[in-house]
Amino acid sequence: MPYRLPESIYNSSQLRQLKSELSRLRNLRSPKNIVFSNNLQELAVANGVGKINVATINDLLKFIDTLLDESPEITMTLASAPGNDERAELMMRLRRQLDPKLLVHFIIRPELLAGCVVRTKTAVFDMSLAKALRQNQQKLVTRLKNA
Repeated sequence: MPYRLPESIYNSSQLRQLKSELSRLRNLRSPKNIVFSNNLQELAVANGVGKINVATINDLLKFIDTLLDESPEITMTLASAPGNDERAELMMRLRRQLDPKLLVHFIIRPELLAGCVVRTKTAVFDMSLAKALRQNQQKLVTRLKNA
């Protein structure tokens, strides 16, 4: 069964935590009163998994291993932290447009003022207000003097 990542799971550290949780579940002899993490619940719901048994756990572990090995990753630096809904919307759009297995590491740097900086393995895209102001500093100073 092909699995998919819910938007709430967006980086490799979450995947490693899921892998650890699933490995612990697989090793339990008599699972009673188990509390699943929100991420595991989200993964199960997104993939229509009603019962988590050993076969399902093994399939999910293979899926997570594949993601950790093959998923493209980007780093997105923002001026402020996105809320859960904003992050989910962003992940949905990025995965739809770029890759359904995309992983994103968010970094918060208020000095960007607004916008973002996106880093891939091979490129940097700086769409921040701070960069725009630096690039247009001389124009701004000239216009303010002439105003």
